[in-house]
Amino acid sequence: MKLKLFPLTLLLISTCALVTIGQRRPPILDGTIGIPAGNHWRAAFVADDGDRVQGWFRVASKDVICLIMDAENYDLFRKGYEPFVVYNSGKVTAANLNAKLRRGTYYFVLSNQYSVFTSKTVNGLVRLR
Repeated sequence: MKLKLFPLTLLLISTCALVTIGQRRPPILDGTIGIPAGNHWRAAFVADDGDRVQGWFRVASKDVICLIMDAENYDLFRKGYEPFVVYNSGKVTAANLNAKLRRGTYYFVLSNQYSVFTSKTVNGLVRLR
């Protein structure tokens, strides 16, 4: 009985390994988004040790601030407090990203909170690798 189960077990392990290796994470940002004046856009994601947020974005008009922070600091940011961030672009019209992370839940934030009147349109592709 053990000999008959071994090939089946090996086949199942091999299939699971291929599915895991072939699995692609969805992009954090892919395409165009609008950010109203005085607001921010955010995407949550989970990272493993050594993962990197890589990609680019461009703002069609004026500038935004890009931030990457863990979940605890995003909660502070949302409440109006100064968060500790892993990445802060400052006010930019475009950026290339390559930020190394530790294991945890993070937020990728594009902030237009400083703008009183102007909405922003942002285009980009940002992935976790």
